[in-house]
Amino acid sequence: MFAPTDEAFAKLPAGTVESLLKPENKEKLAAILKYQVVPGRVYSEDALAAKKATTLKGSEIHVSVSGGQAKINDAKLLTTDLDASNGVIHVIDSVILPAAKATKLGSIPSNETHFVTTTCSATCNQRVARRLR
Repeated sequence: MFAPTDEAFAKLPAGTVESLLKPENKEKLAAILKYQVVPGRVYSEDALAAKKATTLKGSEIHVSVSGGQAKINDAKLLTTDLDASNGVIHVIDSVILPAAKATKLGSIPSNETHFVTTTCSATCNQRVARRLR
């Protein structure tokens, strides 16, 4: 799982999180969360070698290194390879969104979207959900 920091959520345009938490946007929120997860245990070394991965949403994310900085799409990897009981967590500096959903949200241009991946325990999912509130 790619897990954005609290600061990453704070970078989102005003009202984005509140909008996603509305009952009528449940599918949009689910799509964004699934975009943050890649099935299995994917460690940073393997992700960098693969250069891309398919998320639970079915969309691709891209893994690269530029200027000595590893990135998932445009999000910088801050901490990698945190073992969890059911996956690996990688901390990123920006929330990444599926391009089509970012455009539909209307406030985040698709060329500025960022992302997150892995499987997450119930505790981790609760932390992510709290950050979205």
